[in-house]
Amino acid sequence: MKRCWKTLLGLKVIAQQRPINGQICDLVAVSETGQFIILELKNQEDRYIVQQLTRYFDAFIEERPFFLMTNTCNCR
Repeated sequence: MKRCWKTLLGLKVIAQQRPINGQICDLVAVSETGQFIILELKNQEDRYIVQQLTRYFDAFIEERPFFLMTNTCNCR
């Protein structure tokens, strides 16, 4: 992972271009309180971004790819 992505807006980036249940999330980060955040990067306007993030969220909930991190990760 590139050094510049290790922290972003106070979030710890834990994955880049991560496939989750057939969806590819640009960035997956975790907050200091342990909440997972999916960040989708765009270089132009995309009217379907809400639907895309909804698919990512559903895939994330179904697969739970970082489940073990929630209890073992020190995110501070």
